[in-house]
Amino acid sequence: MKRTILTLAILIFSAISISAQSKAEQEIRQFFSEVDAMIVKDDVAAMEKYTADDLIFIGTGGRKWTKAEQIENIKKGTWNFASVKRDIESIRVTGDTAIVVSHIQFTGKNKQSGSTFNGSYRNTSVLAKRSGKWTTISTQSTRDEPQPDEKELNKLMDDYAAALVKNSANEAEKFLAGDYLRVGPDGSTANKEQHLAAVRSGDLKYQSIETTDRKWNFKAFGNVAIVSSKLTLKANLKGQDVSGAYRLTTVLNRAGVDRWVIALTHISPLAPGN
Repeated sequence: MKRTILTLAILIFSAISISAQSKAEQEIRQFFSEVDAMIVKDDVAAMEKYTADDLIFIGTGGRKWTKAEQIENIKKGTWNFASVKRDIESIRVTGDTAIVVSHIQFTGKNKQSGSTFNGSYRNTSVLAKRSGKWTTISTQSTRDEPQPDEKELNKLMDDYAAALVKNSANEAEKFLAGDYLRVGPDGSTANKEQHLAAVRSGDLKYQSIETTDRKWNFKAFGNVAIVSSKLTLKANLKGQDVSGAYRLTTVLNRAGVDRWVIALTHISPLAPGN
C-alpha cells in the first residue's frame, strides 16, 4: 500500500513538473517571437523590456557589449533588419533559469550604402525569470557558415576571368575585395584601384585567360579559400606581349553567407615542363 502511494505521488509530481516545463517553454517561445519583432522594428523601448540591466552580449567577433551599449547601437545603427527567422532548437529550463539555443537567419540592408545582406547564426541565450517575467541576462552568437561550394567558387573564377577578357573594369571590380592585392610575374604589386586603373586605361589588355588544374584548400572554418592553378594567358601590358604559362595562386574571402570576393592573386612564370 505504501509503495502504491509513493508511486502515485511520484507520478503526480512528474506530471506537475512536465506541465510547468511545458508552460515555461511556451512562455519562452512567445518571448522570442516578441524579441524578433523588436529587432525588425529597431524598438529601443522593447530592448529595455526584454533584457536585464546586467545583460552581457557577446558578438560574433568575440566583443562583449553591455545593455547600454546595445541600446546605443540600435539608436545609431547602420543596419536595418528586414526579417528575422528563428528556429529554436533547444530549451532547457531549471527553476527560474532557461538556456535557449536557436538558429537565426537575418536579412536586411545597410542604411548608409543601401547594400543588402543576409546572415545565418547560432545563438545561445540565458534567460532568468524575474518578478514573474522572463528576461535575457546573457546571449552569444556565432556565424553559421555553409560549407564552401567548389562549383560556385569555380564559376566565380571563370566569371572574373571573363570580365577581364572583356576588359571591363567595372564588371571585374564586383569580384574584388576592398583590400585586394595583385602580385605580378615580375614581383610588382598593385592594389585594387591600381589594378583596375590599368584595365580601364588599356595598359593591361587580355585576349584570353584559361585556368586549369585547380586545387582548392579551405581555411579559417571555411571562410578563406586558397586555390592554385595553371594559368595560360594571351595579354599585353603597355604594348608588351606577356602571353604565356604561369602558376596562379588566388585567395578568396567569404564576404557574406552567399558571397565571396578575391583578396589576392599571385602570378609566377611557369618553367617549361611544369
